[in-house]
Amino acid sequence: TVIGELFSLPVRVIGTLGQGLAGANVRVVKGAVTVASASTDQGGFAQFDRLVLDTYTVVANYKGYTQEVSVSSADLLAGKVVEITLPIYTELLGIPMPLSTLLALIIGLILLVVVLAIIVSEYRWWRGRRLGVYPPAPPKAPK
Repeated sequence: TVIGELFSLPVRVIGTLGQGLAGANVRVVKGAVTVASASTDQGGFAQFDRLVLDTYTVVANYKGYTQEVSVSSADLLAGKVVEITLPIYTELLGIPMPLSTLLALIIGLILLVVVLAIIVSEYRWWRGRRLGVYPPAPPKAPK
């Protein structure tokens, strides 16, 4: 009879700012077989208990973003918390965004406001000309 020791594997799934990602799907894989799976809590933590001392791959998936990390036997023995970082900077209306996407969105909104302001200004000028309302003549330079 061989008595084996079982180990726990704590996993934390975080974004680029270190924020925990709640609801991420985390799987512990050995070879091509999923040994265990769980969803992360509000802090981004998931706990896997009763794992045999072996090397595993931990795969985290959160709203289309996937990352995997290899966990060695030494990590299990040490009780190391496995951190998986996904390139998510923030979530806007439930949509995860990397920093580059967020900056592109902000710049796009600024450009949209500028273009709309120009269109409104040009429309007011055009409408004034159509109604016969002209802007006052510029002042003449003194002689």
